[in-house]
Parts: sequence; structure tokens; C-alpha cells
Amino acid sequence: MEFTQTCFIHIFLAFLIILTDAEGIITIKANKGQKILLPCNVSEDSLNKTYTVNWRKNGTSPALCYYRVSHNNIRDRKCGSRYVTEGQPPRLYLTNVSFSDSGVYNCFVARQIPPPVKEKFYLVDLLVGDAARPTVSVSRVEGPSGNPALLCSVRNFYPESIEQDWLRDGLPLNVTPDRRSTVNPDGSYSLDSYLSLTPAHAEDVLCSCWVNHSSLDLPLNYTFQCKEHKTVGVAVPIFLGAFCVIIIFLVFLLHKKFKVHCCSFGSNHTAPSDVQESRRNTAYYKLRN
Repeated sequence: MEFTQTCFIHIFLAFLIILTDAEGIITIKANKGQKILLPCNVSEDSLNKTYTVNWRKNGTSPALCYYRVSHNNIRDRKCGSRYVTEGQPPRLYLTNVSFSDSGVYNCFVARQIPPPVKEKFYLVDLLVGDAARPTVSVSRVEGPSGNPALLCSVRNFYPESIEQDWLRDGLPLNVTPDRRSTVNPDGSYSLDSYLSLTPAHAEDVLCSCWVNHSSLDLPLNYTFQCKEHKTVGVAVPIFLGAFCVIIIFLVFLLHKKFKVHCCSFGSNHTAPSDVQESRRNTAYYKLRN
């Protein structure tokens, strides 16, 4: 893929030279984060006069940066935040270079005063190198299908070409993981690889995420336990606690009811003292008569 892109860029450059009669090609190599000069030659007959400079990338619109110069001072300027102009005559710099800045930049210089308008066209081929090493992490997550899975997260690598595989106890797994790649804002790349945890991974073995990239001296190998450890849910302790409270409450009610019943049973079979005294008087009276 990178070879195809490189060929396309060189073909594009050749057509631009033929079609636009470009003054030349300047190749610049830069590293990420640098501040670089984007050269655009202004002829001697345009200096101390009025001219415009218009920058585009890969021939696309709108312009990346446009400014109008009159007697070596900028009178009108419309540029992105990372494009700064410095010096007299003004020169254009690109700050905080990122991988996504690689490409062919087109510079049009047009002298407007005195007329007639004269245009010159220049090409700058910017190559941002310094390969970026990937960072790798492995974690247990819920996979895209909703089932338990291991996630191998490979972040911020450049160039795009990378090798990633899953191993089990050091041997390649015969599976097709779910891989999802993205392009980061700075032009680097990231990759997420999901390994579904099936019943075959129930035993306590080690799974490894193996990563190889041109920026690495040796491949990276991060291991994680394939076994999915079951955890007790919070509903079980809550249910057991509520059950114990109910049992204690029922025992308390039964105990209280049994105590009241015993007291009432004793009172039905034992006559009060005044009643017993009345019965004795009645019996004594009958004996005398």
C-alpha cells in the first residue's frame, strides 16, 4: 500500500511539472514535531513590488495559506494556525509537523503590480519520517459481539504496515480476530484486535498479543490469562441477608405468640382467690344447714 502511494505521488509530480511548467522540485525530510521552512522562491523582479503567494497541498482547494505582499510587508493573510510567516521578504513555516503533513505542496507566486500579472509555480515534496514505535496493552473487555473477549490495543505507530497475531502458550491460535484500525489526527495509526473467549479458553492458560513493526528491534509480546474467572454477583449476598432477616422476624413472632398462649392457658384453669373464698363459704353454709 505504501509503495503504491509513493508511485502515485511521483507520477503526480511528473504531471504537475509537465502541465504547469514548474520551476523545480524541492524535497524536504522532517521529523515529527519540527518547525520547517516551506521554500517558495520569489524572483528579484517581484521583490519590493506587490505579489501574492498561494499554497496548496496535492493540488487541492481551498488554499492552505494565502498572503499578499507589498514592499516586503504582508498586507493580507489567510493561513491555518500552524502556518506562520516570518522575515522580510516573508517566508512560510509549518510548525509542529505531523505524519499527516507528508505530501506535495504547490506554491504559486503571482506578481500583480506592476502589471501584467506574472505567475511562477514551485513544488515542495515533504517527507515526514522518524517511524513511531507502537504502544501495546492487553485487557479483558466485552467484545463487539457482546461476548467476553481479550483486547490487544496497539497505539500510535507509523508507518501503517504492522503485524499482529494472537498466541496461546506461545503457539499461534487458529482464529480470525476482529481487527479495527484507525488513523490518528497526527497521521499515525492505531489498531484494536479482539480475541473472543470461547469454552476452548476456559482452562487456565496464557494468551499473548504478538506485535511486529519496522520501528521495533524485536517483536513485542504481551501475555494475559485466557481463563475467565467467574465472580459472585452482588444479588446473592443481598438475597441471603434478606432471607436471614425474615427468618429472625418469624422466630420472634412465633416466640411472642407462644408466650402469650401459655399465659392465657394458665389463667383459664386457675380460679382467682376471691372466687375460691366464695366457694368455701357456700360449702360451709350448706354443711351447717
